[in-house]
Amino acid sequence: MCGIVGQFNFLRGQWVNAQTIRRMSVLVNHRGPDSSGEYCQGQVGMGVRRLAIIDVEGGDQPIWNEDGTVVLTCNGEIYNAPELTRELEARGHRFRTGSDVEVILHLYEEYGESCPIHLNGMFAFALWDERSRRLLLARDTFGIKPLYYHISAKEIVWASELKALLAAGVEARFDPIAIWDYLSYWYVPEPGTPIQDVRKLPPGHVLVANGAGVHLRQFRDLPVPGAHRMALGESCELVWRSLRNAVSRHLRSDVPAGVLLSGGIDSSLVATLAKEAGAELQAYTVDFDIPSYSEADQARKTARSLGFPLRVIPLTAAEVQEEIEQILDLLDDPFGDFSIIPCAFLYREARKEVVVALSGDGGDELFAGYQTHFVHKYNRVFSRLPRIMQAGLRSLLPLVPDSRKYLSPAFRARAFLQGAGLEPERAHYAWKLIFSDEEKARLLSPEVRDACLGWDSFRHMEELFRRCADFPDLVNRFLYVDARSFLLCDNLVKVDRVSMAHSLEVRVPFLDLEVAEAAARIPVEHKLNGTKTKFILRQLLGTRLPREIADGPKRGFTPPLARWMEQSLKEFVGDHLSPETLRAVPILNAEAVGRLWHEHFTRTRDWHRQLWALVVLVRWYRRYITGGAHGLRKQVAGGPCLTEERSR
Repeated sequence: MCGIVGQFNFLRGQWVNAQTIRRMSVLVNHRGPDSSGEYCQGQVGMGVRRLAIIDVEGGDQPIWNEDGTVVLTCNGEIYNAPELTRELEARGHRFRTGSDVEVILHLYEEYGESCPIHLNGMFAFALWDERSRRLLLARDTFGIKPLYYHISAKEIVWASELKALLAAGVEARFDPIAIWDYLSYWYVPEPGTPIQDVRKLPPGHVLVANGAGVHLRQFRDLPVPGAHRMALGESCELVWRSLRNAVSRHLRSDVPAGVLLSGGIDSSLVATLAKEAGAELQAYTVDFDIPSYSEADQARKTARSLGFPLRVIPLTAAEVQEEIEQILDLLDDPFGDFSIIPCAFLYREARKEVVVALSGDGGDELFAGYQTHFVHKYNRVFSRLPRIMQAGLRSLLPLVPDSRKYLSPAFRARAFLQGAGLEPERAHYAWKLIFSDEEKARLLSPEVRDACLGWDSFRHMEELFRRCADFPDLVNRFLYVDARSFLLCDNLVKVDRVSMAHSLEVRVPFLDLEVAEAAARIPVEHKLNGTKTKFILRQLLGTRLPREIADGPKRGFTPPLARWMEQSLKEFVGDHLSPETLRAVPILNAEAVGRLWHEHFTRTRDWHRQLWALVVLVRWYRRYITGGAHGLRKQVAGGPCLTEERSR
């Protein structure tokens, strides 16, 4: 795992400044503290900070092909590298290292810019071909690894993290639409970023740049599910085989590895497969100081059943209070998902003993793990009611008692009524909303609000639903949209940025391409059986671990933030949302924020998720916009035409 940065000047004679590359590289040092390297020749500069996992001694980057005409920097792991290496060696390629990423160079020599389609792994890479004067940037199919870029009239610059682009001179000007979207989703939907003129390379895409301009092309989308008829036993065999192979691939490492064990279905299944593969792993879990939020007991049962030693990391409100500022500053984008807090403690403690850790992320989006995947059935019933009854039920929304616990019955009731009666696609969006359009209009300053007139944040999901319109059923369309929205922009961002902040490589076997293909092949009722989420994973786990683990309800890795905000974090939240602070944050309406604060702390209404989203936004704005993002500002305008092709 690594951090990569780079710059390509379109015009010959405009040489890259090596100091710029070094300045960018320093800002991603936490992603790879083991070694550093750079390549600066004429128009092109590339830098890398390496976290050594495979071929620890000989795998430093940048890395070159046999004749030194193609150079590569890569952040990630290529899990099918051994198989590809054997194929390429049979074709006459000579490998100089045991590094998994060297295979990319030789694939490029064979297949050119279509080389990423042969890779099974998590990656974001930059490749420079000196002979053709061509730059390739590519990102893996699921978008597990990030890659930001900025195009101007004279150059393209790229980096694993946004802050490194600002160090290259990209101006830190916020995008009002991104702020509006953030308040809808509590993340900025990709490929957008909070900074104008900065984008994220979309998953499964390759960007090709040369002196003539820039071309963006999709090399792979997620697998298209078919209307397959398959017995449950056959589905179980297929999914088990794919997961077993994936976990075996993800266990390849030249450094110590462990497993992150929440006690839920997905991580328990990964741990079970690792045990069956012969691995003896240290397991890690978090224990919250409020028992009703903790899954530590389930994690203990799983670890005990498998014979894995388990390290339980207690997390108290006092510890969170002490470190909350540093945790929020781990991310370059405003990011409201407060499960980042326990992740930060979990990853930091795991890194003291291991360098690689397997996790269960991705299982929900492949195998239907969220209640929103079946609640549309209730919505269908609601939509058939007479309109007067629908209106009456909606009028009860203010009367539903607030619960400050995520996924409580009251929370679910309020969420359901928020989208009840809407078309399935729009309801799927409404059930995830943080702030409604009316609430955003009140909270944002007139300038930001006016800049967003006519914009509907649902457009991001609407476009995703269009892409999967030919899928045979609604549930699989939900899964595609969730994989390209919540998984991509929330879960994977959290896992990558927080783990990399502690130089820990987290691997996600559920997002192996073989597993994705298996999930697409099985019938939808084997994923979602009535209201039984992740049905097939429960079947597989129930034959190997106690049924209480396989049949357990989904809790989510959710800390007791509402309680913390009323106690240890109250002063922190109050400082960030005070009128004095908000005077220096002109994107928000201080009076409207104050009303939310008053309603929440007088228990008129539970706004803890929304207030937290505002705290994060305020802190981000003060750090990157008011503070000038490391004091680096530079006006850059214009750029070559960007064309795009899509393929499945």
